[in-house]
Amino acid sequence: MEKLSLCRICSAQCPIWVEVDEAGVPTAARGDRFNPHSEGFFCCKGKYYPAMHTSDRRFLHSQKRMPDGKLSPISSGQAIREVADRLQAIIYRYGRRAVAVYTGTLFYQLPHRLSSHCLDGCPGPENALCQRYH
Repeated sequence: MEKLSLCRICSAQCPIWVEVDEAGVPTAARGDRFNPHSEGFFCCKGKYYPAMHTSDRRFLHSQKRMPDGKLSPISSGQAIREVADRLQAIIYRYGRRAVAVYTGTLFYQLPHRLSSHCLDGCPGPENALCQRYH
C-alpha cells in the first residue's frame, strides 16, 4: 500500500509516496509528480529514506560522542545547550563568519536571486531580501 508523506531528511520536506508493507514498514519511496511545488522531484537522500528508516544502525535518540570515542545517550535539550555553547565559543573566538549552516537540499527551491545573493555573502538579517531566511 502507498501512503502520502513528507521526506524528513532535510528542511525542504519534499512530498513523497511511501510504499509500506502489511506491518507498516516503509519499503520504497517516490516523488509526488502531481505536487506543484516539487513536481515529483526528490533527491537521492529521500530515495533511500526507507532503507535509512529501517536500518539497524539508525539512531533512535540523541547521542553524544564521549572522549573515548563511544556514543552515549543525551537528552535533546542538553544536546542543544551543548551545541549552542560550543558554537557561541567559536563565534566569540573567531567571529560570526566562522560558522556555517547546512540546510539540506533547500537551495534548489529558493528564488535564484536570493540563493545566489546569499551564497555570494548575505549581508544578514537586516537586509529585507534575507529576513525570511535568518
